[in-house]
Amino acid sequence: MEQDGKRVLVFDVASRPVGLPVQVDGVAWWRDGDSLVPMPEDVRRSIYDETGFDFSGSICVGASLDDLDENAVPNGVTLDNILDRQSPRNRRIAEILSLCGLVERSGQGMNLMYELSILEAKQLPDFKGTDDHFVSITLNGLVLDKKMLSLINKIGNKRLESLATDDLLAIDALFHERNLSDKLRQRLKKLVDLGIVEHISRNRYVLARSLYEVTGKLGIHTRLVGLDRDTNKELILRHIRNNERKGTPFRELEQVLPSH
Repeated sequence: MEQDGKRVLVFDVASRPVGLPVQVDGVAWWRDGDSLVPMPEDVRRSIYDETGFDFSGSICVGASLDDLDENAVPNGVTLDNILDRQSPRNRRIAEILSLCGLVERSGQGMNLMYELSILEAKQLPDFKGTDDHFVSITLNGLVLDKKMLSLINKIGNKRLESLATDDLLAIDALFHERNLSDKLRQRLKKLVDLGIVEHISRNRYVLARSLYEVTGKLGIHTRLVGLDRDTNKELILRHIRNNERKGTPFRELEQVLPSH
């Protein structure tokens, strides 16, 4: 728009979410004159109170187990989608975990727990003991396989920075020879493009040979890859020649190379 022959720029800045201060790097900021400074504690508390009283956000003297919500896991959150869904209920605990480096921002952090477990070659978070009324999570601090650390170092920081949680889960599953879920299979093309994974056949993927080499497990790579393409073709041709007179049904070719 113009005013008195001068051009005026008007910005529409969206308001912050109700009950949640705007945070950067885990710190809530606000303006003090022309400066951005950390928000005072009393102001932050007043913002949190905008959503109404939160039973789980306060220490209730005299409360017992009978006073707890009957459902420990929030609605919509399951062990299958816990990496994708968040439902913070006690923001104070979330902030403490953020200061400890266990969560990225208030109410989130499950992804970070999984990523650090893989990058540090530790056991994935264990939810054994979780039921409809109680959530149990165990973080094991022991390094399970130092060779996994060598693999992570071989991938290098540049490629690691481009990987999402599901990418790391796929790498971890391939290294430990676990089956991949359909969700993790969707990440394989990206990993192939990055040179981290090799596409052996239609539905077969293995980690790159260089990654097995640095872990001293080249023999496992050879076993997983199996016979090379030329050898497989020779096996098929030999079977066809041996059955030249009566012909070779396709089902027999599947029997020659059952894993392809």
